[in-house]
Amino acid sequence: MRVVATGGAGYIGRHTVLRLLRDGHDVLVIDDFSNASRDVIARLTEETGRRPQVLVADVRDVGACATAMARFRAESVIHFAGLKDVAASVQDPARYHAVNVGGVQGILDAMTRAGCETLVFSSSAAVYGAPQTLPIPEAHPLRPLSPYGETKRLAEQLVSGWARAAEGRRAVSLRYFNPAGAAPALIRPGDEAPGCDSLVARVSEVAAGLTAGIEIFGSDYDTPDGTGLRDFLHIDDLVAGHLAVLARIEGLAPGTALNLGSGGGATVLELLRCYERVSGCAVPHSLGARRAGDIPASWADTSAAQRLLGWRARHDLAEICASAWTAVTLAAPLQRSDRGMEYSNAIYAPSSSLPRSS
Repeated sequence: MRVVATGGAGYIGRHTVLRLLRDGHDVLVIDDFSNASRDVIARLTEETGRRPQVLVADVRDVGACATAMARFRAESVIHFAGLKDVAASVQDPARYHAVNVGGVQGILDAMTRAGCETLVFSSSAAVYGAPQTLPIPEAHPLRPLSPYGETKRLAEQLVSGWARAAEGRRAVSLRYFNPAGAAPALIRPGDEAPGCDSLVARVSEVAAGLTAGIEIFGSDYDTPDGTGLRDFLHIDDLVAGHLAVLARIEGLAPGTALNLGSGGGATVLELLRCYERVSGCAVPHSLGARRAGDIPASWADTSAAQRLLGWRARHDLAEICASAWTAVTLAAPLQRSDRGMEYSNAIYAPSSSLPRSS
């Protein structure tokens, strides 16, 4: 298959492109490299023996994107490109709307010009807002709590409308729940600490001695230990979800939205303890007040993805932590020699009190 990956040099994009190339697909990366290193392309080529084609452009440059897609003879697009910092979206909502919503409109216009009719859109669980039921199904009301979540909701509407506007178009929006972990194959000594700006990435930096500690916002939630509970999804499982969608998209209704999550959850303290066991390093932390807009608990109902795609998450939290730890230690050697801690060989297991979807 000939696949376009917008934002293909970013955190999720590069892991997906790695898998696509390894599986024999041809890939065109469209990225302005404003939030990614151009070295990523060399890493991908070195690891797979196959170099993706690259267009350095903003996805809102419809002419450039359409021309590149047509020359590439694109069969499908995975649209990762966009801004993703919730706090930054509160500070500058207009920019987030211009980039995230405008970017989707731009790529849809480019696809139409190039005659490409298949799209997988990178959405977010942020479209749901505060959960009314747990686990969260796709039919849950969409009431985002941040401008970032609102841009994803609006973008999904654009994608769905585009898909239904003409016969033969296919589009799926994938709502991610906290992607985490890393592929060490893409890391080299001297790189910055890898991963997106996620809790697991920040914990990795603390464990490696790159930052002093981490503050946990809220310790009085109605969860097993009072800290917030989240659904952490291994990056490899997330990538597998995209491949499953590409393989089965012809059988899905235009504009379908699907959750990609582990179907369970872990609290922030459970994550820290798991990371300490895996790494053998302490993760200094403090307990702070709740943050405005945070929710006590969130995890995905993944039954639709299981039924329609034959997909489910296969990696647990310990594997997420292990991949993140391997990657951060490859990128930057430990800066302190006294970080080691002694642990038993106990296997990590999330709290048994947490409900899970089937």
